[in-house]
Amino acid sequence: MRIGSQEGIRVIRAGDDLAVFRSADARFSVGFWRRAPEEGPMAPPYHEIALILEGEVEITSEDGTVLHVGPGDLLITPKGTTATWKALSPVRKLWAVYKE
Repeated sequence: MRIGSQEGIRVIRAGDDLAVFRSADARFSVGFWRRAPEEGPMAPPYHEIALILEGEVEITSEDGTVLHVGPGDLLITPKGTTATWKALSPVRKLWAVYKE
């Protein structure tokens, strides 16, 4: 659904994701994300900055380093990053993504 009359401003709902802005070329977007506790691979095909609003997460890098993030933490994930995401509780985040 498009908001207002400005081109490129859109709200898109897909499950527990809500994009509140997407650029006209779709390379930059901002939104909210919510998930139940889960574990899986992280290998985004884009650059992401995420502010954790709620929940606790362990991120394990390929070299075994474990990063603990929670409310108020800013997570910067460059394109090409590979890690394992393990949400220890329900997670909500504000995200901004840039696709090259």
